[in-house]
Amino acid sequence: MQTPASIARHPIHPMLVPIPIGLWIFSFVCDLFHAGGASAEAWTTVAFYTMAGGIIGALGGFFMQYWMEVIDYPINVGGKPFNSWPAFIPITFECTVLVAAFAAVLGMLALNKLPQPHHPLFNVERFKRASTRMVWPCSPPCAAMARRGSAVSSRCSRSASCGWA
Repeated sequence: MQTPASIARHPIHPMLVPIPIGLWIFSFVCDLFHAGGASAEAWTTVAFYTMAGGIIGALGGFFMQYWMEVIDYPINVGGKPFNSWPAFIPITFECTVLVAAFAAVLGMLALNKLPQPHHPLFNVERFKRASTRMVWPCSPPCAAMARRGSAVSSRCSRSASCGWA
């Protein structure tokens, strides 16, 4: 079986090629966004979380199978050795993608400070009554007036076409 992929003129087995490519591409794209001026630390942090999650997922998936096949419950299948690592590659790949995706989503939620169960607007007295008697405008000008303590009616003072009403 021949493959065009090689490291230092040594051919790489075709099953080993696709595993890290997705992580490297995602990390490279995040680095491009960072180099292009997008929010300085967010892209590099998410790329780090994704790469770390992928590496942890790959190692966890491989060693989980190794432990099950070699230590916990060894089964002789067709005379193959217990540590037949090519058979472990599909599950290792799936664990890599699964844990990397979870790490990316959880990293994004952590960077966005989500979920945010409490907001400072919840402390405003008129906000507590808004759910029973009126509509509460949560636009920047109306929220600023509410913080200053001015009387804010149930409708914003601007026209409905401005998108703040």
